[in-house]
Amino acid sequence: MGAEFFGDVATVNGKCWPDLEVARGKYRFRVFNGSNARFYDLKFVAGGSALVFHQIGSDGGLLNAPVRLNRLVIGPGERADIVLDFAGLPAGSRIVLRNSAPVPYPDGPVSVRRGGVPLPDIMQFTVASQTGYTVPLPASLRPQPITSLRDKPTAATRSMTLVEVVDANGIPVMALLNNRMFGSPDITAVKSDTLEQWELINTTVDAHPIHLHFTQFQVLNRQRFDAGAYLAATGYTDPVSGLVVPGQGNAVPVDPFLIGRPKNAPAGEQGWKDTVVALPGEVTRIRVPFGAEAAGGAPLAIGESFKGEYVWHCHVLEHEDNDMMQRYVIE
Repeated sequence: MGAEFFGDVATVNGKCWPDLEVARGKYRFRVFNGSNARFYDLKFVAGGSALVFHQIGSDGGLLNAPVRLNRLVIGPGERADIVLDFAGLPAGSRIVLRNSAPVPYPDGPVSVRRGGVPLPDIMQFTVASQTGYTVPLPASLRPQPITSLRDKPTAATRSMTLVEVVDANGIPVMALLNNRMFGSPDITAVKSDTLEQWELINTTVDAHPIHLHFTQFQVLNRQRFDAGAYLAATGYTDPVSGLVVPGQGNAVPVDPFLIGRPKNAPAGEQGWKDTVVALPGEVTRIRVPFGAEAAGGAPLAIGESFKGEYVWHCHVLEHEDNDMMQRYVIE
């Protein structure tokens, strides 16, 4: 597989370190992380302080209400809809969009001396003298609030394991889902118009942005677990070398290996999503409706009950190109 390519230059709409002149008012920015492997931990910094902004949407559209933030963590493939107000800043002010996320995320080295590839400055905003859009944000963003799937009955709960295959020197050579290669005949079969809970069990040391095709889902929570003990129970690893063997073993329920209490998804993740960050050593739980009738009457981006074969995968390019992608079929 080789190492991920992180790069040392960011582009915004095709430009390196651009400067955008803005009026003294509100701007809506639709942020998409198009990097192949780099996560971003973003702040809008003016005079050494991080500005407050509001998130109004995620991958699948508007949230129920604006969410007040001063930083935004966004993985490859994720989207965020935000509103930043420049009205309180004097003309001539300069605001820098700064990134502090290490690579690999979240525990990679920060400094160059330790092997890090920092990319701190993304772009700049310069405040002009004219007044812009100053109408207050509405308290509610949707005419019909998103229906929560948290307490809906589910047809199945599935353990979906994220694993990394390394060689004898500890070099990653492959990333897999449920320890299966993409061409595996073991295709997950789900029933049309049913709701399932998927438990994304990240046994690796990296964060993985997991993306499901066709459908949108809701993020429930995240919870720590004993990754070493869980891997041993799956039978993924060779008992002599301790290395993961592709195609060996099977995913098992993670409940006996859980640590502590689950943490609910933050407010910015409580809308419709199609990509979710699975952090290392954690179980990320999502509720996935496979068809319009399973979504509690709430609108989906697709809005239909199609059947057929789709994929789910890690959105880090080097991972999905090296078999961290699986098929599922709606029957």
